[in-house]
Amino acid sequence: MKINNVKFKKQVNPGDTLIFDLNLDEPIRRGICTMTGKAYVNGVLVTEAELMAQIVKTKIHINESTTSLRSSRGKNC
Repeated sequence: MKINNVKFKKQVNPGDTLIFDLNLDEPIRRGICTMTGKAYVNGVLVTEAELMAQIVKTKIHINESTTSLRSSRGKNC
């Protein structure tokens, strides 16, 4: 919903893997949360920002194909 105080410290190139470290600044109220976030590429800080987001509850529907996929994965592990 909102991003503030964004700092781009290093360039990120296509193919780079971003690792996000997000910390909740305040408790979630009415589905809204504020966070402080940092993004890393190969352990190097590339971006940091303050974020506000809306948390949306969704229902997960499990059908037979999903269940059979899960059971087949469990047997191979």
